[in-house]
Amino acid sequence: MLVGGRIRPFIWNGVIIGIFLISYVIDIGFSRDWKKWPAVVSVVIFLGIAGWGYLSTGTVETVILAHVIRYWELYLFSHLGLAFLTAAAIATPGCEMRAFHDLYSRLTGKPTAEHHCPVGPLRSIDRWESGRKRRQ
Repeated sequence: MLVGGRIRPFIWNGVIIGIFLISYVIDIGFSRDWKKWPAVVSVVIFLGIAGWGYLSTGTVETVILAHVIRYWELYLFSHLGLAFLTAAAIATPGCEMRAFHDLYSRLTGKPTAEHHCPVGPLRSIDRWESGRKRRQ
């Protein structure tokens, strides 16, 4: 994780995109409406650990920060990847991030709301998809 006292660039690569995605993954993936709080909490945790590392070792790049970022990214991108695979396997309508809720709904018979992706190129595909008749 640390090379020459510095966190490997591989660990840093997903932080910015992850900060952008974490709120959507949590809100849509768990049917919550926490707005940007998951991103804010993530940034506060990262800055807190970086500040503590700087005060105790003189550098923000500590093993603890590297581990926290690594496992945060592992959760985030694994959740997203598994949601896309599940959505493809069961033909989830709407946003792929709600595939786990769609699967739960199919298994239990409890309805869940369809949700379009909030931003990006998948949004127009979701709108098109929702206009098509679903085969049962």
